[in-house]
Amino acid sequence: MADYRIRAPQVVHETVDGEVVAIDFATGSYFSLRGPAEAAWSALRGDEAQGVDAVAAAVAERYADEADPGPVGAFLDQLVDEGLLERTGEASANGHGTGGLTFEKFTDMEELILLDPVHDVSEAGWPNAPT
Repeated sequence: MADYRIRAPQVVHETVDGEVVAIDFATGSYFSLRGPAEAAWSALRGDEAQGVDAVAAAVAERYADEADPGPVGAFLDQLVDEGLLERTGEASANGHGTGGLTFEKFTDMEELILLDPVHDVSEAGWPNAPT
């Protein structure tokens, strides 16, 4: 079974009013995750990789009164395919659909995000380039 983690520092994210906005600085794409998808993402915020069961439990805890949001493993694998997460171990095998776990992908600002050098810095911050 696979474990998953956010691909930092390539991917940055912020939660505002229950919506995660994640930006992939390698591609310039940005993403919106809401509802059960936001709960799944929030379960991955720590430094350690999380398994599908832990993420599914976090989603179930927050959305216990709602219908099954769908296969969490398939959703996480979709985020791996988009480059937002990295996987350790084998890909999930719990279905192809993602049910209520969905995200929106936006590519309208790719050129601006890729041109902006502010994300290409060292731990010391702007204007220190990585070595």
